[in-house]
Amino acid sequence: MLSAWLCSLLMATPSLEDKPSSHPLVPWYVPRSASLGFFFNRDTLSPHVRLSWEWTVLDQPRNALAVVTSLGTGFGIEPPRPMTALFQHVGLLGFAYRSDRPILHWGFSALFGAVWYRAAFVPGSFPFENHVLPYAEGRIQVGVHVAPHLRLALYIGYASPFIYTDTRPGNFFVGGFDFGVVVDWR
Repeated sequence: MLSAWLCSLLMATPSLEDKPSSHPLVPWYVPRSASLGFFFNRDTLSPHVRLSWEWTVLDQPRNALAVVTSLGTGFGIEPPRPMTALFQHVGLLGFAYRSDRPILHWGFSALFGAVWYRAAFVPGSFPFENHVLPYAEGRIQVGVHVAPHLRLALYIGYASPFIYTDTRPGNFFVGGFDFGVVVDWR
């Protein structure tokens, strides 16, 4: 029973000949992927969303190297006291590698840019923080082809600002371990 199911799954998946053409389905100004993720940093969980645009630099039958730009926003859920609110917005640019097999899709990315974070605190504890910091982010993703031009993947990564200052306690809660779901279309 299990072998019949696996055989039918393998026969139904697109072959390498069915790989989408290198010409994108959407114009350059339409995002090529969207992700919903969560940062976990110092007992703070921060959901975030991202839209990304990709321009393929090198495209082979199974491998692709792309320049990626990404914009996103996130907020902290119940940040630890005396913090009352945490927001983090990013603008990133970098490279991504994608490998497409008949069923499996995997890849990684390294992005650099800026994070604009805002942290509010209980009155009298710390001053309100509103700063822009240099920022780096790396991800690894593994997923499946849902359709010839559509991939669904889980990812895990890490993100961090380059600068930490003890006089700004909110910057220690920016970024962190990152995990979530990404949908890529071409």
